[in-house]
Amino acid sequence: MDNIRAEQNKHYYEVYELINQNSYELNTLGHVLLESGRIEEALMTFYFNSLYFRYQPRILNSYAEALMANGQNQEAYLQYEKVLLIDRSNEDAKEGIKKLQQE
Repeated sequence: MDNIRAEQNKHYYEVYELINQNSYELNTLGHVLLESGRIEEALMTFYFNSLYFRYQPRILNSYAEALMANGQNQEAYLQYEKVLLIDRSNEDAKEGIKKLQQE
């Protein structure tokens, strides 16, 4: 039984590592699209990434930045709020909210 559990854990961590790498790849793709002015495509990429990895502050922050770039400030604010629910000390989300409040 211990061997089965060990194999199960090993497989779980291998799959988790693959999924986690994909979240960063999608996030990078979103930033490349955003920086090249392809905002709609960037938004779609960040949106799907936020659905798949809804508890990763980095992913939600990126989506909020793209929403801000597209003038969707209320939606960006909501994403930053989600980040702070997950990680109250997240400086990127605090800074994003601060920028939104100044506009």
